[in-house]
Amino acid sequence: MSLSPLEANEILTEDNYFLWEFNARMTLAPADMKALAVLAKLLSPTFQTMIREATSALEAWELLRTFFVQQNRHNRVSLRKQLHDFEMSNGDNIMTHLLKFDDLCLRLAAVDDPLKDDDKLVLLGSLSSDYDNMVKIIQSQKHISLLEAKEMLIRE
Repeated sequence: MSLSPLEANEILTEDNYFLWEFNARMTLAPADMKALAVLAKLLSPTFQTMIREATSALEAWELLRTFFVQQNRHNRVSLRKQLHDFEMSNGDNIMTHLLKFDDLCLRLAAVDDPLKDDDKLVLLGSLSSDYDNMVKIIQSQKHISLLEAKEMLIRE
């Protein structure tokens, strides 16, 4: 049984790089085009126009990433301001508040300004007065993770 040229060269060895590289590109090209098509279908027409000229899924992904995660000083300052102004009103749902906080933390991380776990405890100061007693209990704990604090707040 003889191997086709692609099968014979699918494994890179020390003496077949150029043949292997070409065959690998030809093998992967349809998968990349399929990935680009799937990505485009997941976008609204407005954002499809943004990636219209992209020739690979990676290029389209990077265009979108650059647009949505603009890593500039203004965005970081704006997100930090949102974090410091973040507060919960009396009667608000704790789960909704925690999800908004997590989203804000993710957006900060996306612009290369992630919060350390200790810094995330600023969450306790953002809670409404409805949670004052629970905050005091959490603060009295010697070593408590953010996850444990959230669990205690949800159970409250």
